[in-house]
Amino acid sequence: MVLYLTLEEAVTIHDEIVDLTKGLRGYSQTGIGYLASALENIQNDDFYPSFCDKLAHLIFSCIKFHPFSDGNKRTSIYLGMHFLDINGYCHDNFASTLEDVVVQVAEGTIGKTDLKNILEQYLQSLKQDRMPTPDNNPHSDAYPDPLTTNPPTPSKRRRR
Repeated sequence: MVLYLTLEEAVTIHDEIVDLTKGLRGYSQTGIGYLASALENIQNDDFYPSFCDKLAHLIFSCIKFHPFSDGNKRTSIYLGMHFLDINGYCHDNFASTLEDVVVQVAEGTIGKTDLKNILEQYLQSLKQDRMPTPDNNPHSDAYPDPLTTNPPTPSKRRRR
């Protein structure tokens, strides 16, 4: 079962990021409406069947719909990290992996399909580079396969 972010969580994440980086809080009503729509739409398995489809749409929408007054690229990375985190995935190196990618998405040199491919490669690297489980059994199935559509349920969060 995939866990999803709420609009309130997305705004809180944005505010924390811009506070840390001395950016500006705030959003446009139109832009935040687009983000709310994206957060709702990724819950539709017909349109976004895989976890990676959902992650790509979330990041892409935050960049392209420009919901916030400042920090949309930074926020998109951290929304992606939070989405990974609440679904039980490690997000080591996620920010550094996407740092240049989000700029290219904003410039229009990378589209959503390319972004999804980059994210699939990142998730595949997680699968290959898993850390050993707490019992030091590197062959255990305790860590989720990041390319499946049904990650584990790690905590009490909004579920669909």
